[in-house]
Amino acid sequence: MKDSMLKTLPYVERVEISNPSERQGDILSYFKRRFGSPKRIEAESSTTLFAEKGRYSRLGVHLTHFSIIIVLVGGITGSLFGFKGFVNLFEGETTDRIFLRMKNGEVPRSLGFSLRCDDFKITYYDKTGPEKHVKEYVSLLSILQNGKQVLQRTVRVNHPLHYQGLSFYQSSYGTLHNVTLGIQYKDSKEKKTIHIVEGETAPIPNSNTYLQVLKYLPQVHNFGEGVQVLLVKPNQEPRAYWLLKGFPKFDQQRGDQFFLTYEGVTSKEYTGLQVAKDPGVWIVWIGSGLMILGLILSFFFSHQRVWIRIPKEPKGQIVLAGSSNKNRVGFEKTFGELVEGMRRLSGSKRDPNVK
Repeated sequence: MKDSMLKTLPYVERVEISNPSERQGDILSYFKRRFGSPKRIEAESSTTLFAEKGRYSRLGVHLTHFSIIIVLVGGITGSLFGFKGFVNLFEGETTDRIFLRMKNGEVPRSLGFSLRCDDFKITYYDKTGPEKHVKEYVSLLSILQNGKQVLQRTVRVNHPLHYQGLSFYQSSYGTLHNVTLGIQYKDSKEKKTIHIVEGETAPIPNSNTYLQVLKYLPQVHNFGEGVQVLLVKPNQEPRAYWLLKGFPKFDQQRGDQFFLTYEGVTSKEYTGLQVAKDPGVWIVWIGSGLMILGLILSFFFSHQRVWIRIPKEPKGQIVLAGSSNKNRVGFEKTFGELVEGMRRLSGSKRDPNVK
């Protein structure tokens, strides 16, 4: 280590020592405990010991920037080769396809296997009052290959089922109402019944009228149970109104050739599953891990270098020098402890005039 190099280093201290060649073993042992095994550089008039810690911390910044590129690659891979779809299943129902939401509507997509809902349960909070508050909804799903069950898992919110790169998430639930309506014609005392699923449309027998069930409610403005229907006739505006179970003669006021009555409803709950495929998710996870590693290297480690020049003359000065690319306050403390240790080994005291 030349004197010209000492001028470029931020930390330099000199310690007076007698018989430095006899103290080399102690100096080397102490230096090794503090900074690990040093490199030994022999010169004509001195021996220099060099050690460093945290060399790879300089890679932290580059690793962090590189990880951002990896995360972007993972996101692009997922958007190009992945998809998100949905499927609604009743208890006991099996399907081999899901539906993707596109601009032109819902597009079916084959799974390559069958998915069956073995059980679906909704748990409510124990609270008094007319409204029920859902606590949890859980589906028991089975994967079928060639008609044989190969996997069965319980799926709840934030606990999906994974199979062949697909993830099945518990995302929603609902109830399908199958409404029973009575139809009675003016010229007949016989009442006929039809069954219409909520949201569907069916023709009225012996007429040119179509009927759509819009909505079922267990309580309609404090009048009790009822269903909202829509009558569609040729050359007439569609007409929507309510049929109430407690008022069976309400529809007779229309004065039509027939009138309708609400007879009852059967309800069936279904589970709503979100199905996702994201081949880039592991790339994103790798990039995220590299980013955390890069940030740890950047913020919690520094590249510290220390030199000790020991003269070969019977009497002289030990020169200690050091540098750190970050956390100079912490390194200054470490370097000061090293200097004090060398003073103890040499038996000298600190000279405030020596820098």
